[in-house]
Amino acid sequence: MKSLKLFLAGAIAMAGIVSISSCKGDERIAATDVELNETKLSLKVGETFKLIAFVLPSNATNQSVKWESDDEEVATVKGGTVTAVAEGPAVITATAADGSGEEARCNVTVVGDTPTPAKSITVGEQEGKMVAGQSGTVTYAITTTGIAANHYMFSVSNLPQGVNNFDELDIDDNGGSTITLTGNGTQTAGTYDNLTLRIEGTTSAPFTLTVEEQSEAIPVVTITNHSSNNLGGGSGWVLMQANITSDGGTPIVERGMKALEVYADQSFTRTFKDSGTGTGTFSINTEYGLQGNKLSIRAYAINEAGYTGYSEWVTIYEE
Repeated sequence: MKSLKLFLAGAIAMAGIVSISSCKGDERIAATDVELNETKLSLKVGETFKLIAFVLPSNATNQSVKWESDDEEVATVKGGTVTAVAEGPAVITATAADGSGEEARCNVTVVGDTPTPAKSITVGEQEGKMVAGQSGTVTYAITTTGIAANHYMFSVSNLPQGVNNFDELDIDDNGGSTITLTGNGTQTAGTYDNLTLRIEGTTSAPFTLTVEEQSEAIPVVTITNHSSNNLGGGSGWVLMQANITSDGGTPIVERGMKALEVYADQSFTRTFKDSGTGTGTFSINTEYGLQGNKLSIRAYAINEAGYTGYSEWVTIYEE
């Protein structure tokens, strides 16, 4: 009987231990905080972003959260993935699923996906006159859209012979700039209406260059003789003689010679003025300094009315 009592006492003690252990194993750890990887987002319509929720402490029994958007017409959320639906504000909330009431919020701003404006170039009207057979320049104001303010290289297509463009420009903050076309004196009269301007892969609509016929008011000048020496040596000289047979109706106020030095990838025009005025013959001696792979000269005369007359170009040296 004594043995039975001892057995029963031991069994009761063991049951108590098991009961206590079971109670301790059922203890649940509640969430004390919820944090998000982002608390503020800016998304464009159609974009998505993955929010990640952290339930604290890290050993909380239930690590799950419930996701909710306060305006699903602006942004929706599923499993933490936020999708921007329409422009406006929305608040995404992650609430601890254990009923503790702990939560975290992310403020979302959805903005419209503004399309990049199409690039365009508009060329204005020709400013200034260009006359056949005369050196001169004309300018065009241009307006651009979609091309950032910066320094650019540009090109003009379908230019007539004898007309060139300086190939760099600056576009200002308002999209404006100016291009210059230069006639070297060999251009012929005509209306050239299929020119196009190209910047950064964008081409303008066709625009027009007008080269006017020479007027009777333009002086008439010809080269009558020339000689040269050591042009291939890099420091040559040229002696030119010319004759002005007509002043165009007003007195000649300037006369001289233009020298065109041409190199492999560039060219330079230099001006040598005579000290005299009026019609008749005159001479220009450049002494030293002319060079280039090719050298051409022409005489010029300017009258009081502002008209310039030129002789034909004469090539006196070419490698």
